[in-house]
Amino acid sequence: MAGSSAPSDRALTRTVAVAALAVLLVGLAVLAFLQTLSIRHHDDLDASRSAAVNAASGEVIALLTVKHATATSDLQRLLDGSTAGFHDQLEKQATTFRKALTAGDVTSIGAIAAAALVSMTGDHAVVGIAAKATVKNKSSPKGEPRNYRLTVTVEKIGDRWLVSGLTFVV
Repeated sequence: MAGSSAPSDRALTRTVAVAALAVLLVGLAVLAFLQTLSIRHHDDLDASRSAAVNAASGEVIALLTVKHATATSDLQRLLDGSTAGFHDQLEKQATTFRKALTAGDVTSIGAIAAAALVSMTGDHAVVGIAAKATVKNKSSPKGEPRNYRLTVTVEKIGDRWLVSGLTFVV
């Protein structure tokens, strides 16, 4: 009798081994799928963070790079990068801004020294920026270097990050 049960024991062992291997392979496939999803999520999050920082940096450059001769288009660049509420605030100050640039014969060239994401929750982010500009005007025709620190709040509207607030840090 012992001889007749040996083939069925081997068949059972083989069946268990194949089933275990199948379970292992399915588990590995699920793990690989979940890892891929995790990587994609992190890539999307990194891209979103970069886009928020880039939008904030672009708006600061637009603010610090202005010329009396192109004041209207310079201001339009600022307005184009802002949310509706911030757009309205800027627009209320537009005439005064243009007059100040023209009256002072102002030319300012700005650059970002450093920018970093401070916080991000969903479609809202806060970016800290250190910037510098060389400002020329009637009282300083050769230009005067200036340094700025700003906190910029951005919101994702549709597929664009737009500035919803900007504060100079003292």
